[in-house]
Amino acid sequence: MSIEKAFDFTADDLAANKSGKLSARQEEKRAKRRRTRRWATRLALFFFIGTEAVIIAILLMNTEPFDESNRDMLTAYAIFLALYNGIILFAMLYGYSRGRDLRRGAVSQVEGPIKLRVKKYRHESNLPNSYYGTIGKVKFQFETTRQHDMLQDGAPYRIYYVNMPPTGWILSIEAIESV
Repeated sequence: MSIEKAFDFTADDLAANKSGKLSARQEEKRAKRRRTRRWATRLALFFFIGTEAVIIAILLMNTEPFDESNRDMLTAYAIFLALYNGIILFAMLYGYSRGRDLRRGAVSQVEGPIKLRVKKYRHESNLPNSYYGTIGKVKFQFETTRQHDMLQDGAPYRIYYVNMPPTGWILSIEAIESV
């Protein structure tokens, strides 16, 4: 099997990536990834609002909201909700800012020797292993075992990718002589 087939890219994809652009085929994949991320964000927002509603409902069912004897408990709930809202808002904004390259379709490249790694889960787990590669400080998670197995640990590669922290989305890859 060829590296192009394992990583699902064509010569046209590679040519577009070399010029810093996505091919039409990769644009379609990017649109699909963006839709998936938007749905995940909406689901997280729905969960967030639902949790807020449950907390407020519990608060209102268990107390007389304006009763003087409940002021300390109401203050504690208010502080808890403020902290909870702040953490969730920070997480959402942080995730949004880290997805900027995917939104723009910005193609990056890195070259150098690749360090391959397999993350194995405990033997009792039914989870499959995860496969990673790192060039310099850029980390990639391979979508299939076949992708990982196509590469040689320590060999130099040039990878064109879209930065989608914590890992990059590999668009195309080529073996190079040396760095």
